[in-house]
Amino acid sequence: MDEQEFHEVVSSMDGAHRPEDAVGYRDQIETEIGTRNRWSSVEPRWECAMGLGARRGTPMRDICTAADAALAAARLLCEDIRVLATLDRRAAEDGVRLAARVCGWELRGYTVAELAGQAVPHPSGRVAESIGTASVAEAAALLAAGPGAALLLPKSIHSGVTVAIAGLP
Repeated sequence: MDEQEFHEVVSSMDGAHRPEDAVGYRDQIETEIGTRNRWSSVEPRWECAMGLGARRGTPMRDICTAADAALAAARLLCEDIRVLATLDRRAAEDGVRLAARVCGWELRGYTVAELAGQAVPHPSGRVAESIGTASVAEAAALLAAGPGAALLLPKSIHSGVTVAIAGLP
């Protein structure tokens, strides 16, 4: 995304995200990505999806912080992720939309029923009681990565945001 397009996207948001904050964070993301490039992913490259579970109104900065921590833990590059997947209600929120756009990832939202239909290794009774499915991050990552996908990074929580990464070789 070029500089003009980035500013247009940030400026089009509802005002909850100041363009100067987003630009500063993009610089930080690019610096972090440059640091991770020296790790190099295991060959062959994985086609990956990141699942996201978050509270309503979570700001882009918290989502990007969690995504960056997950990428570092999995020793993956930003470019290894193709899709950011979450609950359909969250996919419509500005913070989630902007985080996906800044990272260059496709954004997919799944219904509660779709997420509930996906088997996961770490279901949560608290999440099931709250929204009607025992998993958001792991289920969304597995669904977005496609049939036969495996979790590369089980759910983990960073800055109050739950993330998981799934992929296919």
